[in-house]
Amino acid sequence: MPATHGRLTRRRTPTVVRDVRGTVEAGQVGTTQTSGAQVNGGSALHETIAQAFVKARAAVMPHEHAAGDARLVRWFDGIEDTLTALSGPLLAQFIDHPDVPDEVKALVRPGAAPEQATELSVIMLIVGALLYPVVSGLMTAEATRAQQLSWQQPHGMIAQLSPPEVALGMLKNTLQAEGVDPVAEAALSGVDSHRLNVLAANTGDPPGIAELLQAYRRGYIDVTRLEHGVRQSRLRDEWFDVIQKLRYAPPPAGEVVAGRLKAHLSETDYQAKLAEAGTDPANADWLLATAGRPYGTEQALHLLNRGVIDEARVRQVIAQSDVNPEYADDILQLRHYFPPPRSIVPMLRAGAITETQARELLGFYGVGEPWATAFITEATHTKATAAKELSQAQTVRMYGARFIDRPTATARLQRLGYDDTTVGMLLDFADEAQHERYVNAVVTRIHARYVAYKLTAVEAATALTADGVPVAAQADLLKVWEIEREANLHVLTPATITAAYRRQQIGPAETKARLLAVGVQHSDLAIVVADAFPPTKPNPAAVDAVVNA
Repeated sequence: MPATHGRLTRRRTPTVVRDVRGTVEAGQVGTTQTSGAQVNGGSALHETIAQAFVKARAAVMPHEHAAGDARLVRWFDGIEDTLTALSGPLLAQFIDHPDVPDEVKALVRPGAAPEQATELSVIMLIVGALLYPVVSGLMTAEATRAQQLSWQQPHGMIAQLSPPEVALGMLKNTLQAEGVDPVAEAALSGVDSHRLNVLAANTGDPPGIAELLQAYRRGYIDVTRLEHGVRQSRLRDEWFDVIQKLRYAPPPAGEVVAGRLKAHLSETDYQAKLAEAGTDPANADWLLATAGRPYGTEQALHLLNRGVIDEARVRQVIAQSDVNPEYADDILQLRHYFPPPRSIVPMLRAGAITETQARELLGFYGVGEPWATAFITEATHTKATAAKELSQAQTVRMYGARFIDRPTATARLQRLGYDDTTVGMLLDFADEAQHERYVNAVVTRIHARYVAYKLTAVEAATALTADGVPVAAQADLLKVWEIEREANLHVLTPATITAAYRRQQIGPAETKARLLAVGVQHSDLAIVVADAFPPTKPNPAAVDAVVNA
């Protein structure tokens, strides 16, 4: 190649190549000297790349320096024009763009019009970056198609399973069914049996941490099994103590607030447990203020009517309930009570209210026509009947009390519309009722005297006969009275019994029997008997006599 061909031959060979070669031969590879042409023709990065390349080549093949230099010059000259034609126009537009930083322009500018061999590295980097995506995109599809066609041939190549797939097959027991040796298959990828076992041990996931904690909480697994599951997961085992503490969930915030409201938690514990439940303690006060419910609005209205609370308190009760406070005015109107329909009819019948008032009250309960008129008709229709019944009852009662005689009572009942048969039955019933009241009074008096031991059985029977009590009834009465009479027997207290023993009115055996009969335990006999004697005059012998009797 002529000495004048190519910019690289003219400017680079006499300065850089020879200088670097001389430096290497002189043993000064680590101290590269740079000529003025280097500094002016390219950046420090370009010079460093070129010098490193020359140093490495000189160290490896020192006997080919001269021939290598010539071939290197010819090679650079051969590709210079081609690469410059490809990258020059694109780099020129890139350098002229206003958004490109100056330091990037300085790095790329030598590649647009290279004058030295070191600047060829910029062109090669740029052309590689530009052409690789294009060539890769064009060739990928064809390369893939060629690979697929090769796999379809009877004796085409077969892609081996990757070591992770082999480990997964060992876990799922799918390799044996196809006759695949996992160790041999992994060896195709350079993984021996030991490393394959490590891959198999790392393959697969244990149950989730939440499921492991649930099983641990229910006693299905112990803490060792829990730790083993954590180690098989992707969690770092240094956090195992924290995970173990997550076995139990904290009480929900609502329960924490309820615990504070019912004074089961102190303020400090309340704040701490609220934070554990995931609620900011800054919300503690209003959460506590809204917790719980007041008594019902109906109860509040009752208290308002009784003067126990005022209207403001009622409104506070409504605000604390689940009722919208917007309806507080409506609820306060419910404080007024109105008689129910079944009370309105008697009130109208008695003349306590007018028919207009009765209809208004019935309307408060939604009683419309024709039912309102029916209520009014019932009140006015039964008024005379009620007076008639009252008069009949009064007449019969006066006759039974002997305020009027039988003829007078008969006449009054006949004027009220009763026939003779009905009048006779009413007055006979009044006579029997009066006699019954008399007999009951006599029986009550005799009963009291008999039970109190004021009468004997014969005297009581004689008195009952004299007052017209049937003999059969007397036997039943005396039988019941005898039981009551026996139940009224006076039973001595333990103190009275021991006092009688102290006064020697009864002996030790009788004292013991009486005490046991009134419920004194045998083990307490000594205590009860000793209590009968004054502290200043104890009598152990008397006590022992009763206990041992």
